[in-house]
Amino acid sequence: MDPRKYFNGKAYDGAEFMTYDTDLVFFKRFKRLNYYSLFKLQHHLSRLDADLAENVILGTANGSDEMTNEICHVLKQYNEALLLQSQLGSIPSPGPRATRTMRCFLEKMMNEVAAHELDLDREQLDTSDLVALVQADKSWGHQFVDNHQSLRGLFEKPSPNNNLMIYSEDGVRLSVRFIVPLAFSIFLMAPIVIMSFCTDNNNAKLSVLLAFVFGTSMLVCWVTKAKDWEILTVTAG
Repeated sequence: MDPRKYFNGKAYDGAEFMTYDTDLVFFKRFKRLNYYSLFKLQHHLSRLDADLAENVILGTANGSDEMTNEICHVLKQYNEALLLQSQLGSIPSPGPRATRTMRCFLEKMMNEVAAHELDLDREQLDTSDLVALVQADKSWGHQFVDNHQSLRGLFEKPSPNNNLMIYSEDGVRLSVRFIVPLAFSIFLMAPIVIMSFCTDNNNAKLSVLLAFVFGTSMLVCWVTKAKDWEILTVTAG
């Protein structure tokens, strides 16, 4: 068997599987190679800097046109590489469910080639060396459903592959939009109702009020993506 065909066919299994769910689209960062490339460019620039300094001593401060062009070219490569590395570092790693799902699929397919290429063949999976290419904006509730298979089953929809459960992202978002306002309404109305029964106990009223104010702050902090000043505004209100 041609090893190239073997590799391409096996790698295609993983590539096709990625098309079923955007959470499964992730690749290796190649951090070591990126750093190595930056080191080589840095060394090249250091050598050019030393050569230019020598020209200054010799009285040819401007250097040759060839050196100037080389400095501009390498410096551009170095700056672009730094910028890209900074952007790459800000891209998150794939979630646990995505890596578990992909590894489970590849194990069932006995696909050690694609598993090796995706760095999923290790006993201790290092997700820090993987980058999630498609970044879905998920709320806390969405992430909670994402990490619990029993909850995902409530929103399950037909899957093109028996090894993958696909659930309705829109269904989860609608549910979260309903649950969050409901929770806020409960935290708003519940203390009023409870304090109505504590007519002669001011300490109990104060305790109830503090508990629900704290609970509301935690709800805003965990469930939403509110900024610090927005959380303080809600708490003060």
